Amino acid sequence: MNRAILEGMEVDAQNRPQSMQQWLELLKKPVRQVVNNSSSQSGKSGKSRQTQNNALTQISSQAQQSSKTIPWGWLTGVLLSYSVLGFLIAPSAGAGSVGLAGTGAVVGVSVLAVVLDLAGAVALSVASENLLESFSRFHTFLILAATSLFGLGLGWLSYQIFPIFK
Repeated sequence: MNRAILEGMEVDAQNRPQSMQQWLELLKKPVRQVVNNSSSQSGKSGKSRQTQNNALTQISSQAQQSSKTIPWGWLTGVLLSYSVLGFLIAPSAGAGSVGLAGTGAVVGVSVLAVVLDLAGAVALSVASENLLESFSRFHTFLILAATSLFGLGLGWLSYQIFPIFK
């Protein structure tokens, strides 16, 4: 698209597309490799056009290399598992676990929390492997930490709105 815009804004009218249909065809064409054709054009405009084409070729190759793959399904799994975990541990975080110790519900909730924690760890592991293909280790850490903390906070907030354990 950049190539079509730049060719449409060419200084010399003879180097611009002569009709709207020709310009629209430029949008459909893939970026081509630059061939030295300065002999068919005037010296200065040929060199500037070749420089523009070289720059566009480099930009398109960088864009293809820098495409990032984000595992949205696994990140959603991390978010959901940590939000359920945050919902389950919210009563012990707010009231203190001493007052809740001894009830059978707490044991069941704790077991469920451990199972969800293991599921979250699996989702984190797979998501981190997929993220490392596109991001650095530091950015992967930031993405996973933010997703996990957001899930815990969302679970805690859900418990504050719907307190089912007392």
